Amino acid sequence: MKIKMQSIKNSELFIMFILLANLLIITIPYSIKNIKIRQHINNVQILETKNNESINFYKIYKDFNDILNKLDLNITYKNSTISQNSMTINIKFHSNITILTNLLAYIHKNIPNMSIISANIENDTKGESEITFYIENQH
Repeated sequence: MKIKMQSIKNSELFIMFILLANLLIITIPYSIKNIKIRQHINNVQILETKNNESINFYKIYKDFNDILNKLDLNITYKNSTISQNSMTINIKFHSNITILTNLLAYIHKNIPNMSIISANIENDTKGESEITFYIENQH
């Protein structure tokens, strides 16, 4: 039994060409673009949920005190104020520049969200330096 193949008509060939062009030019590129956009949206949602997490000020204060104890600063005054969205810590101490540099490096490494809002640093080790640290919940 011999199978005879039928020839393809020009109109059918034209329709197949249009469908192939639709697949190559429109469907596949837009599908790839939609996948990339979906991944980007998922990444943004993950970042938003991380940013919406509130800061535990009591844990930060404990970490801050651990850093002060580790460096064995000669602290003469320490005061902290915690409100609903922020915390300030004011310390006065006698110290040299090396210990002060270590303090700032430890704080930056362990509590990166904390910033300095004021500082009065004395050159003399007998002088009293004062630094006010600040951290805020950002929504």
